Amino acid sequence: MDRPDDPAFWPNEDENPALFDSDEGWVTAEEVEADMDTLEGPYASRVDLGLSLAGKPITALRIAASPHPSYALRIVATHHGNEPISALVALDVAQRLVGDPSLIPSDAEIWIVPDVNPDGLDARTRENAIGVDLNRNYGYDWGEATNPGVSAFSEPETRAMRSLTRARCWLGGLTLHSGASNISWPWNDTTSPRSPDEPLFETVSADYLALTTAPDFWATDGADWYVTHGDLTDWAYGRWGIPELTVELDDDKAPVDVQTVLDWHADAILQWLARAPDVTAVAVSDQTGEAVPVTLGTEEPAASPSGLVARWTDAAPETWSSAGFVDAAFGDALVWDGTSVSPRVISRGDGVVRVPDGWVGLSQPGEENLTLDPTVGLDATALAPGLWDVATVDGVAPRSLLIGEVDDHVHLDGVTLVDGTLTLDGAGFGRGAEAWGVGGPVRAMHALTPVSGSPTELQFVWSEGDDAALLWTNGAWLGAVGMSDAPSWDETPPATAVLTGDATARNDPLPSAGGCAGSNATFFGIFGLLLPRRRPATYQNRRRRF
Repeated sequence: MDRPDDPAFWPNEDENPALFDSDEGWVTAEEVEADMDTLEGPYASRVDLGLSLAGKPITALRIAASPHPSYALRIVATHHGNEPISALVALDVAQRLVGDPSLIPSDAEIWIVPDVNPDGLDARTRENAIGVDLNRNYGYDWGEATNPGVSAFSEPETRAMRSLTRARCWLGGLTLHSGASNISWPWNDTTSPRSPDEPLFETVSADYLALTTAPDFWATDGADWYVTHGDLTDWAYGRWGIPELTVELDDDKAPVDVQTVLDWHADAILQWLARAPDVTAVAVSDQTGEAVPVTLGTEEPAASPSGLVARWTDAAPETWSSAGFVDAAFGDALVWDGTSVSPRVISRGDGVVRVPDGWVGLSQPGEENLTLDPTVGLDATALAPGLWDVATVDGVAPRSLLIGEVDDHVHLDGVTLVDGTLTLDGAGFGRGAEAWGVGGPVRAMHALTPVSGSPTELQFVWSEGDDAALLWTNGAWLGAVGMSDAPSWDETPPATAVLTGDATARNDPLPSAGGCAGSNATFFGIFGLLLPRRRPATYQNRRRRF
């Protein structure tokens, strides 16, 4: 096979003949997991993100100094299994943070994902277990690449990353690779038009460049170097507004002198993590005091269940908005102009279903808006899993349609709500499971406090008055509806009073992409329907299989 245009695909065994024969510079997936175990403690906890094709765990280390961080940053490594130095650098950063908690930004939580491709790491191959290049399998400009998979997100490894992306409000991300020595930014799929945030990317990259001691390290727009399609960086930025950059750590994919490479990049990565947001904001209901997910004045989403958003930017937002509310100048009150519908769940396994009366469209951060045609029906298999805002003839009903997706390794069998404790029974539940209640006039997200957990049972303190329960665990989003006899979604939401944080002075319009993107409020990888509406507060039910 001729070498593809993508130079990152080239094997470099010509330059290093011992690359695939020697164990020097290599690490196994099992060793990565063992190293992460040693890092758990007061500031760090393990979170299961999913399973590889061969059933190996894909996990993250969540690091935070504050019990209530307001934004998240992530470092993601080893999309390509023949680039083991990326996993080792990610682990080294985690070790430095845990070893010196003063390095952890006070308002941030940092997610370290050292091994997206454990099957490839163990096989020492670029691709996953069936030959798919995971960094060409993401759902932005997918398809025109070498070994991209049969469809976007066809692989469990990339679906695990999609699930994680939907679970947080991301201020930024670094994706680590090796085989070259540079830092690059979107776009990767085209040289024209340029990224609207290119000045910001250039600034952040110049700061990295000033601190790394890697020889001949340089910065570039991704497509100016070479064009790719369907990679994490473009998807994170193009669909979610996350300013995600790629760092190529070393010209060798598996350098023998590991410590030298770690030292080259440590200060630059720690400085990137310490970079504070330029804009922060929160919207809170003046009647209920609950946070309302908001989108800063960009073309990309910016929402979180906490209502807190943050942004690196060269210019403060001019506007902000929230589903069901009238757009307003940044910092002004958001006033309700939406409507309510009964919450619904549709499984991707249901195929084409009838469009409910009065529904005209769907929207979800991270996805393109969808216009509904009653004569054609609603094809659930064509929709991304997650929580969708429903546009009706009367207005927008926020967070009212749940699209579910089947997953083999985790499922929910039953739900019990007794004396304020929500018990979820099933299989495959992982470490770091999180749950929310959904409800109230604007269907806000309310984080549930965990009580206990095991692979087959999880318990949380219930949020009274909510009508749906949502669970994120092991890469799956699962849920139940009908949790309240008196669902509050029928109430008319009040105007929303707004609290804002500090923002930089603005002289120019905000670039069209970016923001604290991703969202607990806009999730999912997997969803399961459990209950009809309006069950009593104590019940047990059987699972409906998708």
